[in-house]
Amino acid sequence: MVPFDLFSAVFYLLSRYEEYLPQMKDELGRFKAQDSVAYQNDFLKLPIIELWVFKFKTVLEEKFDFTIDLANEYKQVTVIDTPIYFKYRSRSWITKWEMFISYVKKFSIYKLIWFFSVLLRFKKDPFDNLDDLLKIFTSTNQTESKSLFLFNLGNITRDNPGVSYRNHTYKIAIKHAADYSDIGVLGRINSSEEQAILQATRFEKNTHRILKFVRVNKSKLEVPHFYRNISGLGKVNDYSMCFENVVGFRAGTSLPFYFYDLDYEIQTPVLVHPVAIHYSSLVDKMLASQRIALKQIVHQIKAVNGHLNVVMNYDHFDRELGNHSYTFLKDINGI
Repeated sequence: MVPFDLFSAVFYLLSRYEEYLPQMKDELGRFKAQDSVAYQNDFLKLPIIELWVFKFKTVLEEKFDFTIDLANEYKQVTVIDTPIYFKYRSRSWITKWEMFISYVKKFSIYKLIWFFSVLLRFKKDPFDNLDDLLKIFTSTNQTESKSLFLFNLGNITRDNPGVSYRNHTYKIAIKHAADYSDIGVLGRINSSEEQAILQATRFEKNTHRILKFVRVNKSKLEVPHFYRNISGLGKVNDYSMCFENVVGFRAGTSLPFYFYDLDYEIQTPVLVHPVAIHYSSLVDKMLASQRIALKQIVHQIKAVNGHLNVVMNYDHFDRELGNHSYTFLKDINGI
């Protein structure tokens, strides 16, 4: 009998439904959280499947007088998306020129000073914060906490204006991150199977490691196409299942599950890890509000021994910005 994953079936059917509702998608073509059943019925912030399982467990134990042991343990992973490793350094001259023109038009004197100070090597690049982040992760006293850095290794294009995967400094940074953290690949939007394999090949050639962790950039998840494209990579862990603008469980669960492809009636080797918090949904809020949102979601997850997966962008730690990203990261890791 072919194994059947209820979670995957639900997401597949919803995604096929979404194809007929283009007006409900945002500017990047992503299904909006506000149009989901969970959001509209105010249970998006609940790991509803785990809660249902716990209630069902209680009923069974009371009726048949035996104990059911659920082996789940609380775990947490902080994912750092790194689509662009440097803001000014090692960027193409076209990109630098466009930045310069943009700052001049907006009369952004502060940014112009940063721009030229970095290019003349008087200042560090605003994105040059890898060591600071690794220090926070290695300082945590939480044994259940892990970190994961995902790097962009795609070709540089108009839609993917990052740092070239051939850049020596970038290669060294990836290897440096691998000494203290899990690492993986941040896939391009609308990436094909060939592009996914290409990035995986570059990753394994540079790091001499088998690719185990992936995520699609900007959470532009197209089900089932994305999971089919990365199925050829073998056993990989995916962290794309989330809403970027709202805290909650797009999957209805905090626990990982294997994606099941209904068209081909096979369970894929892709293990989906639902993300509860994308920091983009909190970055513009006061620190007190961020901490309340984190505390509430952690309470819900710990109550069912679930998994807390949080995604933050590398540019959230931009030295030119005055947000609470470092403080929030320390709160997650109990520092």
